[in-house]
Amino acid sequence: MLSVELGEHEPALDHCHQALALYDEADDRHGRATGWDSLGLVHRHLGHYEQSIAGYEHAREIFRDLGDRHEEADTLASLGDVHQQFGQAAAARTAWRQALRIFDELSHPDSARVREKLAGA
Repeated sequence: MLSVELGEHEPALDHCHQALALYDEADDRHGRATGWDSLGLVHRHLGHYEQSIAGYEHAREIFRDLGDRHEEADTLASLGDVHQQFGQAAAARTAWRQALRIFDELSHPDSARVREKLAGA
């Protein structure tokens, strides 16, 4: 999200809520998942641990239900990053292991990135 990269977290939060409302209205499940994932990211940058976790968990559940394994794994990796950032090393490792398992099953190159995180945790 460009707003987050620019450090404009409050506007980004508003944009996420607006997007989620539109995705709900359109019954766009994939859009909802990406909206929740973005909300997790914004809350992470705002230092809101619980809200960030909730956003990523909602996204992960939807991606899993949709069968989008790559996005589920990517969201799990982000979930691990949040746990790590807020001092929850065991939870971070659990999320990263779940992400790695999926990336490995998909033979996806992101598995190397997650392995590095686990090696450093």
